[in-house]
Amino acid sequence: MNGPQLSELPDDSEQLRPYISRLRRRALQAGELSAVRSLSSGFLLRFLRARDFDMELSLKLLLNYQRWRRESPEISSCLSPSSVLGLLNTSYHAVLPQRDCTGSRVLIYRIGQWNPKDWSAFQVFRVSLMTSEIISRENETQRQGLKAIFDLAGWSLSHALQINPSLARKISSVLSDSFPLKVRGIHLVNEPMFFRPVFAMLRPFLPDKIKQRIHMHGSDFRDSLSGFFSSHILPPEYGGHGPGITQVCQDWTNHLLQSENLLQQIAAHPTDGAKSQSSNKNGKKADSESSGSSFFTWFIVLALLGVWTSVAVVYFDLVDYQGVLDKAKGLQINLSEALQGKLVAYDTDGDGDFDVEDAKVLLGLSSEGDGQGESQVLDWLEEVEEGGSDWLNGFFTFLYGLINPLEPLEEEEGEHTASGRAKDVQEEDVEDENEEAVRGRRQTQDDGNQGQKIVIVGLHNQ
Repeated sequence: MNGPQLSELPDDSEQLRPYISRLRRRALQAGELSAVRSLSSGFLLRFLRARDFDMELSLKLLLNYQRWRRESPEISSCLSPSSVLGLLNTSYHAVLPQRDCTGSRVLIYRIGQWNPKDWSAFQVFRVSLMTSEIISRENETQRQGLKAIFDLAGWSLSHALQINPSLARKISSVLSDSFPLKVRGIHLVNEPMFFRPVFAMLRPFLPDKIKQRIHMHGSDFRDSLSGFFSSHILPPEYGGHGPGITQVCQDWTNHLLQSENLLQQIAAHPTDGAKSQSSNKNGKKADSESSGSSFFTWFIVLALLGVWTSVAVVYFDLVDYQGVLDKAKGLQINLSEALQGKLVAYDTDGDGDFDVEDAKVLLGLSSEGDGQGESQVLDWLEEVEEGGSDWLNGFFTFLYGLINPLEPLEEEEGEHTASGRAKDVQEEDVEDENEEAVRGRRQTQDDGNQGQKIVIVGLHNQ
């Protein structure tokens, strides 16, 4: 049987036991899980299904999952819905009650409902982690994965500035092939005008399957979105006939609150696979604590990159660079400080926040500016890099971390042969792996990653 066929079998199938036993043995031999309390069969099945029962890929995913949880407790240790109840009550996030025609879960994120003055990026990612932990326990989701709709109406620079280089590097370590969920599609609606040019800059670095799974629908999205999702599952706000978005957001918030005890058990012992009675628990609005993230939010970060780089890349691309430098000198703007979140002082329209309209004025793109010609992105990048911009270095560090260790999509969906899988399972289950061979494979992987890094850096330097 091939991977997808094995995924369809029930959890207690006799045919799955050899795979579960071997993954458990390999994981314990690797030493990464020596301190865990147990490795339940249900927990291990998530990783096998996420990689279509390829033993090596499943083991890698499992070890990465455990590694980032151990190394990033500030991200993984707090899974309390009540701590972000204020954000959830804004109708920021929902999981639709019905799956799409392929069986995938459908998630909606309404970024404009997130007020960055009240909620940090860590707290926003915490919501995503709680949802991903809950739905990854569903057998059908393990088999068919998820699709996400991101409503980007209301994006502002204040959202982008939440993602500073140090946080981006931390998130990229979580996003490195570390969560057992298959992302089947990413749909962006109401994306800002500058997102497409930014995505065009990133597109050459992305694997083909990632490119195929990202769909941008613009502001007139209802007809195009209906080409991917049945109208009976979508809320009316998104061109469907299902329950309204406010209702589905509230329903999912209630489900998370009822799962609070379970989520806290997952935070403490993620490998147990234990279940508990849910409880409904309310809480006060969270303070500025720093915690929470999610693997499958690599596509959230991709969306954040659009806003994060909007002023730094696209708007500078629309004007004469020397003119921008002259304006910056006249206004005594320090670009590195500005991009670290200190742009409020340059609020030109008096609304108390630095946003896109303020950027247009400063860069001469509105009637209040004098307007300049166009320049090339690469020229701008070279100028800023020569100036030692910490922000830009952080951006490229994060970009490399995001695209280099990305999940091996070419092998994700059962492209190995059934005979190859059978050979894996028939290997000797008693003798330990030859340690020298293991070290050799790891060295080979390291060399391969270094080669990818050289290629990416080379592309940037061209």
